[in-house]
Amino acid sequence: MYYDFYIDIFILENILLDYLVLLLTGGVLRKRMNFLRILLASFAGAAGGCILMLTPIRSMPAILILGYLLTALLMAVLSFGISSKRMLAKEVICLCGIAFLMGGIFQALASQFSLSVPALAFCSAGLLTLLLRGYQSARFRAQNYYDVILGLGGRTVCVRGLRDTGNHLKDPVTG
Repeated sequence: MYYDFYIDIFILENILLDYLVLLLTGGVLRKRMNFLRILLASFAGAAGGCILMLTPIRSMPAILILGYLLTALLMAVLSFGISSKRMLAKEVICLCGIAFLMGGIFQALASQFSLSVPALAFCSAGLLTLLLRGYQSARFRAQNYYDVILGLGGRTVCVRGLRDTGNHLKDPVTG
């Protein structure tokens, strides 16, 4: 089988996809994001993807997976820095998970619609964002609403109540 492989297109597509994956990862982990650092990490991810694509290790799955994990580690360090080993591990796992989910959505969309790679990338990122927000909203509702029984004069009523976190908000001007 013969394929035309255009390295410049491959690099640009990977930069775009890596950038979107890193933005989603930062959003999920609620990280402060520097967009230039994310762009730098996207370039590093694209370079890592090119190296993995063009070297003979493609026929060795264990080494290929290790290469992808090292690329993800490099991208996480460049994007978010190193605050702790545990947080770095969380960032790498989240980055890999989001890349996996976004890749699945990308493939599903590509099989149904004939769109360009950038259009598929933005549609995939948008759908994944909607799914993640829906999940976070449902999780918030499940964790923060409780059944409350109110009673007065021998009568009781059961209602749903929102948990008060008691977060001690302060006025930013007067303290």
